[in-house]
Amino acid sequence: MPRPLHRWPLLEAAPSPPSPSLHQSPGQRAGALILLVAVIMMIALPCAASAQETQHRQVLVLHSYHKGFKWTDDISQGIASSLNEQGIKTRIHYEYMDTKRVSGPRYTGLLRETYRLKFSAMKFRVIIASDNDAFDFLLSYRDDLFPGTPVVFCGVNDFEPSQLHGTRLFTGVNESADLAATFDLALRLHPSVRRIVVINDTTTTGRIMHRKIVSLIPSLRRRVELTFLEAVTIPEIREELAKLESDSLVFFTLFFQDSKGRFLEYDEAISLLAPLCPVPIYGVWDFYLGNGIVGGMLTSGFSQGKAAARIAGRILEGEAPQRIPVVMKSPNSFMFDYQQLSRFHIPRSALPKGSIIINSPASRYSVPRSVFWGAVAALVGSALIILFLTYNTIRRMRAEERSRRLAAIVDSSDDAIIGKTPDGVITSWNRGAANKFGYGEEEMLGKSVTLLVPPEQRDNVLRVHEKIRRGEHVEHFETVHMRKNGERIHMSLTFSPVTDSQGRVIAVSTIGRDISERKRAEQLLLENALINRELEIAQQIQQSFLQECPQELPGLLMACRCEPAAKVGGDYYDLFTPREGLVDCVIADITGHSVGSALLMTETRSVLQAEVTPGRTPGQLLAEVNNLLYNDLSRAEMQLSMFYARIDTPNQRLSYANAGHCRPLLYHSRGKSVQELDADGLILGIRRGVCFEEASIEVEAGDVLLLYTDGVIEAERDRGEFFGSDRLSRLLTEQHERHPREIIDKILAEVTRFTRTRVRADDIALFVVTFTPDA
Repeated sequence: MPRPLHRWPLLEAAPSPPSPSLHQSPGQRAGALILLVAVIMMIALPCAASAQETQHRQVLVLHSYHKGFKWTDDISQGIASSLNEQGIKTRIHYEYMDTKRVSGPRYTGLLRETYRLKFSAMKFRVIIASDNDAFDFLLSYRDDLFPGTPVVFCGVNDFEPSQLHGTRLFTGVNESADLAATFDLALRLHPSVRRIVVINDTTTTGRIMHRKIVSLIPSLRRRVELTFLEAVTIPEIREELAKLESDSLVFFTLFFQDSKGRFLEYDEAISLLAPLCPVPIYGVWDFYLGNGIVGGMLTSGFSQGKAAARIAGRILEGEAPQRIPVVMKSPNSFMFDYQQLSRFHIPRSALPKGSIIINSPASRYSVPRSVFWGAVAALVGSALIILFLTYNTIRRMRAEERSRRLAAIVDSSDDAIIGKTPDGVITSWNRGAANKFGYGEEEMLGKSVTLLVPPEQRDNVLRVHEKIRRGEHVEHFETVHMRKNGERIHMSLTFSPVTDSQGRVIAVSTIGRDISERKRAEQLLLENALINRELEIAQQIQQSFLQECPQELPGLLMACRCEPAAKVGGDYYDLFTPREGLVDCVIADITGHSVGSALLMTETRSVLQAEVTPGRTPGQLLAEVNNLLYNDLSRAEMQLSMFYARIDTPNQRLSYANAGHCRPLLYHSRGKSVQELDADGLILGIRRGVCFEEASIEVEAGDVLLLYTDGVIEAERDRGEFFGSDRLSRLLTEQHERHPREIIDKILAEVTRFTRTRVRADDIALFVVTFTPDA
């Protein structure tokens, strides 16, 4: 979060002996004091009267959390700072819901009745809601407690436009912690890191952070190992941190509540952990900066408050809330603590350009006292002269001040505000226009507005100006303009004619708002809808390719199941009968969960169907598949693991070969034991000309063969614990007498129970065969 400048002073005046030239007699000093008091009174009286005349507009700020929580206090500072900068006279009422300490339906109901009683006689012009609990509260009860009052929200984690479906007068600022940027930066600054410990709590925000980090696991898995410390106490975390070695670092999201339900203030947990942690700690919120984290791409409460207040200011000045889009880009910044950078020997030159660094050593220099007091005396003298000269023209100055303020508002507006003659010749050009179109004021004054319009749109613009010249009303409309560099931008234009005393149009004011982001968002929504539809079709096609597993063959009971982690996946199973008495069972895993993985799975199935013959053994088939798919796997930078088993039912024999796949399990009914079927072989797609070891084993009635993919044994729950092959072996031993379909159902249920609420990160495929006496 950008800190107020007064926290890190850059200049201090060093004391020096008083200058003899400033000595005055008591009479002179008394006369000067009387004169100064009189002048101040003359200034203060009209200012006080003016203040009484200005009506303050009522603003309610509803905070989810409590006063003293730095994030909340920073939002308050940002709101007050922005409203003050805008020069809007407001009276701000701060209300704290305190939901980090107390929450639940009963407490929400009490708050509702409290606010009904407390604010029944008050009329607010706008409400600013900070964080999710206040936002959700107003979504439910705004129409009951504050009917018709616009709401501006900020600090709402990962806001989705669908949350406002069917709701009026809501707009605001999205808060989205950029976890990927911080992870990427940390791994770039510490290339030797192989393990990241994530500290996170189980509050509403903590669960959101957990899901976002889990979504990054596929991109991080090849680089580092992630370990989660959640639902734990501070002593337990301290014990784990003390064990960390130099190839580790810590990612601290937030920790407001431990596993025993104890609430911790924002700086309490990090202050207890950072001093003893031997490795760097990175984070995503700026209220931890200065308390022990190195930094990162941080979300700032102050910036969230300022952005929300800018929107509230527009509403207070009369702009309709429904015309103000939600700011989806969270105002985050790279921020770092100089003390932690020094502690871990991280050079400034390695940080991203424009990074904010706090606690830097302040530069100091001194000013001689004689010079200092001489400057003060000169400033006071000059002020008195100016005050005396301007006293008789105070009314004129007030009028000029109002004009300057209006001009400043126009010039500082983010919108393009352009003044033109009725013929379209530009007469004024504000800073917003310069920023949007790339032309300076000196370049555009006296030029035709058609310079900004693409050739195919110029006839439309000329028709609009002709209508205005005739005094006709022109509704705002959306069009395309051109920047200086030729780039085209979508604009929403509003025209306001300026008339003289006879009603003739003498000028036109145009306000242009860049709606390119909105247009891109609309296009992206359409594209995403098409992509999702295509993925659904791909999913249907892929599922249709999976072999319908017969429940019974002579001597065998069978069941198969494939559950992708995404809409499409790379896990695959198949079944072939090269001739009567031979049954071939195949299970494979292609890296990734994309459409490309699904396509390669389809190609693999086609190759196998073409190459399976009774004369080719499992090892020969794997070698042929490897040679045929090598080019496609290499180009796609994917790899394919596969286990191929051939069951000879008349001779009760199982032959198999393995291409880097998980070792299947064979339950022996005679010995009541489980055996891993192992055979050496590289993953397919590494190189051509690979030979695969073959093995065979006798089977008998009651034995159970379990083929599976790594999505089963690598299913992960909190603290980095995996399901594992030992747990799977025990489960097969317990369930071996059940039908293969029931065994699969039990395995999937146990994996789901093991991972609890964690999002499954990998596909799962299962193939179970039970040998029966029919053989």
